[in-house]
Amino acid sequence: MRRRFSHPAPRSARLGLPALLALPALLALSPGLARAQFTAFAETQPQFAVSTVLDTICGVSATGDLQTQCDAFGAVLGNGSEDLTLQQFAHEEYAATGNLAVEFSNRQRQEVEARLRELREAEDDPKDVRDVFSLQGLGFYLSPNYAWGDHDGSEREDPFDVDSIGFLLGVDHWIGERGIVGAAFSYEYRDLDFDSVGRVTGGEIDSYSYGGALYGGFDAGFVQLDGLASFTWANLDHERRLVSQTPAYPLNRTARSDTAAQTWGVALMASRGWFWRSLAMVPFAELSYQGLHVDAFKERGAGGLDLAVESQGVHSLQSALGVRLAYALSTELGVISPQVRWRWRHEFLHDRRDVDARFLADAASVDVLPETDNPDRDFFSFGASLTLTLPRGFQPYADYHTVLGLRNVSNHVVRVGLRMEL
Repeated sequence: MRRRFSHPAPRSARLGLPALLALPALLALSPGLARAQFTAFAETQPQFAVSTVLDTICGVSATGDLQTQCDAFGAVLGNGSEDLTLQQFAHEEYAATGNLAVEFSNRQRQEVEARLRELREAEDDPKDVRDVFSLQGLGFYLSPNYAWGDHDGSEREDPFDVDSIGFLLGVDHWIGERGIVGAAFSYEYRDLDFDSVGRVTGGEIDSYSYGGALYGGFDAGFVQLDGLASFTWANLDHERRLVSQTPAYPLNRTARSDTAAQTWGVALMASRGWFWRSLAMVPFAELSYQGLHVDAFKERGAGGLDLAVESQGVHSLQSALGVRLAYALSTELGVISPQVRWRWRHEFLHDRRDVDARFLADAASVDVLPETDNPDRDFFSFGASLTLTLPRGFQPYADYHTVLGLRNVSNHVVRVGLRMEL
């Protein structure tokens, strides 16, 4: 039977100075208290989560190399940096697994939305429809992209850098003069590297995803309506580094694992454009839902410190209100189109979650439960792009996107690519 534990308060709130001074004597006199030693050195929530479990299982249900690590680490407590070493036992890195799978789906949606904007802009001038190759009214397009970004850390989640490369391949068809339907296939590879600073000692997640989307739009005159349904499957390969920060405790191991994630979502968008010569202002509203499931997996390579990580589930319902400003400048080279966009987002469903795991060498299967950050309910996003439309449908573009108003988090993504009408 698996056992679960809540997380204790910070050490400063639980132990006064007299208690800290008397702790060594109490540990020596009481066998029961002698096991409750790791928690006294914890400073962050992930450290509390794992130290509570270690205090419970060491000398009781820990087996083999796990008990050996309990003894070796316990024998040098007091040598310094125990909190940083406890962080190595925790698995807060896997909070990024769920976040990464959601980002795969978001990127696919952003690329499809860019295609719909392109078609809307061409709609006003039939001569500007840039499908240089079409088959029975079908327009084909290819949109490769490259992106990189970073994620600031917090007490519960680790900082990392990420870069990716991928493409979107699609086909769509006009229905009359006002409707459009289409389908797209996406592929993306990402390399995420955890920063080797402070309590984090590196590690990485290599991942790739395949996705499909169905989309459509209709111009009702007073409003333009667009819809999207998508599914993404991602494979994720992890490397989690465990390196002791405490003198005389020789720990240097790498836990490896792999798993898969599935993300599905729907989005509905409504917009209305106002035009003044070459300037366009387009207010818009959006409602989107995403569901995520990350499969359970087991680590290998870290001996008794290997973990069995349970599946993760995330549900997100977001609304968005925003505006897009675009300008079209005709030159001898082609049409240069700068654009800025701003949106306010509100999250209704997504909440803090536990990343549930247990030591494989623990006979009692006690849960280790580090928590993710509590998501912000309201935040903003800002984007700017520059597109050059060349003859025969070639469109080199650069796009910058950032999220504002998130606590302890900054995210900057730059995409460069080339859209081509096949």
